[in-house]
Amino acid sequence: MDTAVTAEGPARQLLPALAAAVATVAVAVAGLRVSGLGVIDAIGYALVIIWALAGTVVARAADGAAHRGVYWLIALGALTGAVALTAARLGAQDQGAQSQTAGHHAARVLATLAGPLVIAISFHYLLALPDGRLGQPGRQLMAGLGYASAFGTGIWLAIAGRPFPLTAGAVIWPLAVLCALPATRLRYLKAAGRDKERMQWLGTGLVVTATVALISAVLHLLVGWPESAGAVAASASAAVPIAVILAEWPPLARHGGRVLVHALSTAGSAAVVAVVYLVIVLGLGEAPNSNADRRILGFSIVAAALAAIGYLPIRGRLVAFATRFVYGTREAPGETLRVTTLGGNGAARLPPTVAIRMHT
Repeated sequence: MDTAVTAEGPARQLLPALAAAVATVAVAVAGLRVSGLGVIDAIGYALVIIWALAGTVVARAADGAAHRGVYWLIALGALTGAVALTAARLGAQDQGAQSQTAGHHAARVLATLAGPLVIAISFHYLLALPDGRLGQPGRQLMAGLGYASAFGTGIWLAIAGRPFPLTAGAVIWPLAVLCALPATRLRYLKAAGRDKERMQWLGTGLVVTATVALISAVLHLLVGWPESAGAVAASASAAVPIAVILAEWPPLARHGGRVLVHALSTAGSAAVVAVVYLVIVLGLGEAPNSNADRRILGFSIVAAALAAIGYLPIRGRLVAFATRFVYGTREAPGETLRVTTLGGNGAARLPPTVAIRMHT
């Protein structure tokens, strides 16, 4: 009897998530059938489908009712995104026509309302991590303000007869993520076990997205490639739902911290290279004018970024090799003496790797 009850719980969680995923895919398919599919639209539909899959995976692996809010927010965000995309495409069908039907007008209004709502749901999702519960009144107030801003913006634009601008979404969405990160960080510091691993993988996805967006923006600014940096950044955001899915795969889940450390190190190296090139090329020099100059500059940026990123994994081995070559031991004599003389309470302030090396 206990086995039956245990098996019934995951089924109750998975079936609604599957239904939401099916609804998302159905709405996406309806939108894809509308003529005139653009690159951004195609990327948007791919993202909502991946997020719908992520919601199903999270629902299947959720640790009971405590994490129900997480996959419901993911499923709701994916479905709302699909509705916004499809409604916008349906509403844009008759822009060149003499008369506009009530159905097309309603579709445009729905798209205008749903666009900001997707951002508000994302904001709520980050605030509610890792278990999907807001908890403190401060978080509830922040989430409420997010939804109020989304509905207020959507209603104002709908009354004015204007769609929700894509550029506005591209600016507001990252700002919403940045506003939610401090509260998410506080939850991360208190999390443990699987919750911490899930947040580490989510952080990896966000860092990868930001890194690719930064590199593509710098390359576009300096050499004019890629032509659409926004499309590249939007495509890179698929790293976030993919990371959410990978967090539920047991062989990889426990490595979330290590992966996040490498992602942050890589992002830092890419940011340094980007800033250096921006300062030197735009601040001290001038942007290239010919295609040949742009090609050479682009290759040099990529080479510098790869060199900076590739140096990180081998830095430890290079330092160890140089130390053995110079001193004949794994550690420099001065370092060994410093560790030995610290002792007692001083050892507690050392990095974990050094403290372990002391005791061994």
